[in-house]
Amino acid sequence: MTIRMKSDGSRSAKGFLANYTMSCGARIVTEESGMIRTQESLNVDSSNSNCSWVIMGSQPDDHVTLTFTHISVPEMDFGSECSYYYIEVRDGEDKDSPQIGKYCSSRVPAHITSQGSALFVQAVAVYGYHFGSFEATYSVLSSGVDHFRH
Repeated sequence: MTIRMKSDGSRSAKGFLANYTMSCGARIVTEESGMIRTQESLNVDSSNSNCSWVIMGSQPDDHVTLTFTHISVPEMDFGSECSYYYIEVRDGEDKDSPQIGKYCSSRVPAHITSQGSALFVQAVAVYGYHFGSFEATYSVLSSGVDHFRH
């Protein structure tokens, strides 16, 4: 989605404010902070189902920090391979980027920070299994300075 504001300059104002919600996955290029999440349950009706997000800073030297604020992933996965449902985080823009972690329980690192300017986050469920849900906040850091100000 792209939104552009055009003005003829006849009025002096600050612009506009917009809120939006994405149901499953997105490519986010930003200098700000925000939130990603799955719906309450990722229901699998096909052979595999996933939601993926690419979170990128707007500058090449940016870094992205991801913090999980809620996670409810079934801990019934047999073995340690996370075969049926998991959250995967990669250091880069796509599924072929170096893997930071693959999580199939409620135990995830407090903060995950990219080495480069992007993180790839994917929630995966294999046919016949319900994923659960998660929510995470992200922020973009540039040269050690957080763009998001309180």
